[in-house]
Amino acid sequence: MLPLDFSGTSIDKIITHLVGNKYLEDGINYSNHESIIEETTKEYLSEYFLQGFTPLDWYAFRHSVDLSLNTVYSLASKLFASQEEFISSSKELAKELYDSSLHPKIKTGEFNLVYFRDVQYGDEILDAIGLFKSETKVPFIKMHPEDDRYIHRHEFGYKIDGIDKAAIIFNTDKEDGYRILTVDHTNKNAEAAFWKDEFLKLEAVHNEFHQTKVVMDIAKSFMTDHVKDTFDLSRAEQIDLLNKSGDYFKTHDQYEPESFAEEVFDNPQMASNFQNYNSNYLSENNVQLDDQMKLSEDAVKKYGRVFKSVLKLDKNFHIYIHGDKDKIERGRETDGRKFYKIYYENEF
Repeated sequence: MLPLDFSGTSIDKIITHLVGNKYLEDGINYSNHESIIEETTKEYLSEYFLQGFTPLDWYAFRHSVDLSLNTVYSLASKLFASQEEFISSSKELAKELYDSSLHPKIKTGEFNLVYFRDVQYGDEILDAIGLFKSETKVPFIKMHPEDDRYIHRHEFGYKIDGIDKAAIIFNTDKEDGYRILTVDHTNKNAEAAFWKDEFLKLEAVHNEFHQTKVVMDIAKSFMTDHVKDTFDLSRAEQIDLLNKSGDYFKTHDQYEPESFAEEVFDNPQMASNFQNYNSNYLSENNVQLDDQMKLSEDAVKKYGRVFKSVLKLDKNFHIYIHGDKDKIERGRETDGRKFYKIYYENEF
């Protein structure tokens, strides 16, 4: 993982447009001049824009026919070559964002195009382009002293600790679609994932972090969907499989579907089903994994929480199961009430 350092980064240019929802015919309010930043605000604005990025899950621009047909890629390339048409390019980007905003739940917001200087990416010092959309305003209180008293009033603005949607494009690996980091804190549902898929048109970069995330997603999906529908397992037994899966990723440096199936599943049929499920998933989603792929420690730490070990019983009990499924039994009373019986040696 290459280190990323924004400590010496400065905002060279910035312009802001108000972009609405095309489905709702909100329209766009364009700015005709670059935005003005008060000197005392620059530090806070840089923090607002840049603090949410971590150099883990990298993306690149893609297009099914030709990379040059990706609008955002082409405009980014033009901006990296020259900033003379910064304002007109920003309007084209705002229009592309608007044309991609076709889901009724997409909110109107301020769209900022920012040109950054002096971003440290590994051993390189690069320019970068930031695309930011701010949607969620919150009230804040202002207290103004006047004569011998204060006037209290409120205004609406954006919290510094969380921008809604953002992408930063680093001026490197142009031929492979640049290197990009992106976040979307407001729309996590598939039907509203327009920022990454419809507007930017990104694909994950084929690296250890992304590959580890993929295989963990496959394992979690198999445990929670396929196993539940195909095998008669209790929730406690499903959790036991999730625990074994999580332990596998934590204790192995490399991933092989065969060794994973052997270590996690006691049932040979279940192990065979997993290998078929894994192959079908990779084929259907056009995903290629390295042979004996190396697991990313960062990805395991970040996504390991998907292997939850909590048994929820109605609204009364949450039981955390960390292993040894033989110490928990499921049953039903003669009156129809369900129960779990738990065996233990020590009470803490």
